[in-house]
Amino acid sequence: MDGRSRLGRAFQDHLSAPLATVETDDPRALNRLAGFRFEGSMMRSLRFDFAPSARRAAGAPAGFVHIAPHPLQPTGFHAVREFVRSIQRARPDPWAAARILSDAPYLAKLSAWRYGRRQLYWPRPSLYEVHCVVEQTPHENNCITLSERLDTFGQPLARINWQVNEADANAFRVLSGAFNAYWNKGLSPYGRLVWRVAPHALGIADLSEAGDIYHPVGTTTMGRNPDEGVVDGDLRVFGVPNVFVAATSTFPAGGTSNPTMMLAMFVLRLADRLKAEREPS
Repeated sequence: MDGRSRLGRAFQDHLSAPLATVETDDPRALNRLAGFRFEGSMMRSLRFDFAPSARRAAGAPAGFVHIAPHPLQPTGFHAVREFVRSIQRARPDPWAAARILSDAPYLAKLSAWRYGRRQLYWPRPSLYEVHCVVEQTPHENNCITLSERLDTFGQPLARINWQVNEADANAFRVLSGAFNAYWNKGLSPYGRLVWRVAPHALGIADLSEAGDIYHPVGTTTMGRNPDEGVVDGDLRVFGVPNVFVAATSTFPAGGTSNPTMMLAMFVLRLADRLKAEREPS
């Protein structure tokens, strides 16, 4: 038997949606609480993770919440980025340089927070958005198939069917409700949560701004047998013993974190196994 019946099925990603804002009288304190932190060459964000025991009890997948500023006007940071890009194009933009000078106070604070507090200084004024991120529930109808249209080389183009379903909406309801309770229990001095839709009333229609965050998994999923997946626990394709798949497409679920590190571990494990198989006994 092989896993062709499962090929292309259960295409999924992490879903992210800005579902609330924080109204605060003290942006500095909120910045200190939730702003990005620098550790060496890495930048880390504060995540409010959904406890495994709580999500299992609620029948929901993994998820977390983070707070991010949405600048209400261009900042000196944007001007620096545009000026650097203009230099790369060998056409320096004098207007971008002028905007850098006009927003020098913000850039000075940005530098002071970066090296003094090891934290990212948020621009002001900003809208402080509450982003809920959930693991998408594997669904059979979310799939990748081959279309009848051909590319330049005469090969079929991919056709993707991918939608947010009721299970995903429930995940957002459970996560946002848990975060709302947690915030009001101890973090309300930092500001007031303003939900676009009450967490308990959230539906699919309210997730129009929900989108993927470039962590696709599924379509060649790992399983215990061909009825469950395309590859086995060693990433070997069922029914084709000399073919292996090393990609996030083998993940049966997305979990709560970026998949890159787990993929690297999968690849290293597979490399060690293939090397051992080739070495003479």
